[in-house]
Amino acid sequence: MKKVPTVFLVNYAQGTAVAQVRPGSEWVARGEGTATVKFDGSACLWRDGRLWKRYDRKLDKPAQREIDRDRGRDLGPLHEGLFKTPPEGFEPCEAEPDPVTYHWPGWVPVSQDKPEDRWHVEALAQAEEPLQEAATYELVGPALAKNPYGLERHELWRHGRETVALADRSFEGLRAYLQAHEIEGLVFHHADGRMAKVRRKDFGLFWVQDDTRKPHRSGG
Repeated sequence: MKKVPTVFLVNYAQGTAVAQVRPGSEWVARGEGTATVKFDGSACLWRDGRLWKRYDRKLDKPAQREIDRDRGRDLGPLHEGLFKTPPEGFEPCEAEPDPVTYHWPGWVPVSQDKPEDRWHVEALAQAEEPLQEAATYELVGPALAKNPYGLERHELWRHGRETVALADRSFEGLRAYLQAHEIEGLVFHHADGRMAKVRRKDFGLFWVQDDTRKPHRSGG
């Protein structure tokens, strides 16, 4: 799963979006594609009969120090030597790292024997239906993102399973929708495979994570 762009341009200095559609995401504003609920957890992939977890390969310490020392510094052509050594089995989602964030997302196979994969293993063992080949999922539960859904166990939620009907896809319309609905954000899926997202934080909205909330339904 490639990095999903935001619908609107983001002012990274302020950390919020501006009312200008990002080039390439105009289809969202035109009403094309399906809007779905964005889940807050950790992305996974089911492929070839096994579960893969998201891994974000980042710059190694020397390269990151160069960036931190001079924010305007250009590292030049990005190459393998600038990045941390990934875990065994790492498969990048993109042929090249992101030239702005310097992140290089990919997938790593989940292992039954690794303690850090125990929540993935638990969720997979308790899946109530077979996972779909090449489909992506979100690992959610007690150990993820302060458990905003109030779950008692870890689960795998298929991306795109909860669709949303939106009458207004303008900047103000999407902000109003997210302000009125307690979800982390929305992901738009075009029939040709393109995707785009909006998040509460893009609009300066707080994503409530209250342990006293009622559990989220696990079906659907």
